[in-house]
Amino acid sequence: IDNTVDVTNTFPTGTIQIAKTVSGPGGTDWGNASFGVRLVCTTTDALPTTVYDDVLTISKASPTVTVSDLASGATCTISETAQGGANVVTITPTTVVVDSTPESAQVVNVFNTFRVGTVRVTKVLSGSPANSLAPATGFDYEVSLACTRVVNGDTVSVVIPGGATRTITGAGTADYTGLPTGASCTVSETVDGHATSATLTPTDGTVIVGNGTTVGVTVTNAFANGSVSVHKSVSGAAESFAPTEFVATVSCEWQ
Repeated sequence: IDNTVDVTNTFPTGTIQIAKTVSGPGGTDWGNASFGVRLVCTTTDALPTTVYDDVLTISKASPTVTVSDLASGATCTISETAQGGANVVTITPTTVVVDSTPESAQVVNVFNTFRVGTVRVTKVLSGSPANSLAPATGFDYEVSLACTRVVNGDTVSVVIPGGATRTITGAGTADYTGLPTGASCTVSETVDGHATSATLTPTDGTVIVGNGTTVGVTVTNAFANGSVSVHKSVSGAAESFAPTEFVATVSCEWQ
């Protein structure tokens, strides 16, 4: 007599897929770093209770990652550990209970939104009347912008859209658009147009890029005023015949 008993234990599994979506007006320029998504799954039916714990690397170029053979019934939580410099992160859903249909993945969507803003540089000329005269009013002043932003814990330089150097003719403005929201940007003047002095407002020329807004830096170029005195002396035997008035012409140029 055969008394053998076959006992089969079946442990069903499921599959979770993480899907990345990069969006917002800055997504094209500023959403190109990698992202880290942590998946942690636990169940009271196992010892230890944590049956999966890993940080998955995902990117705009490779927007999905699939994890299979997860214990059915396990509760999995999803969080993003490296946000790639995004301004807003939304995860839907943040918790998943693993089902028992491994051929049909349960999808978790991770949305990273990138915002942009503008830095406006305004040129002010002071010191009347020199500030209202050529060449001060028609000079091509040059300003430069340098920005940094934090991406996955590292401070990195921002490549300025349209170039870092801009020209402002006279008392005008220059806009730097499409900058990543939250970036720290510093304005400097590289060509001051023979000004006696130049000051920045704020004093260090540094601003933080806003969300869809314009933040400003003012560059004030001061032109000191001077004077030229012309004294006429008349001498000689015929000085009594000299006219009572003479016309003098003064010509000046910037050095």
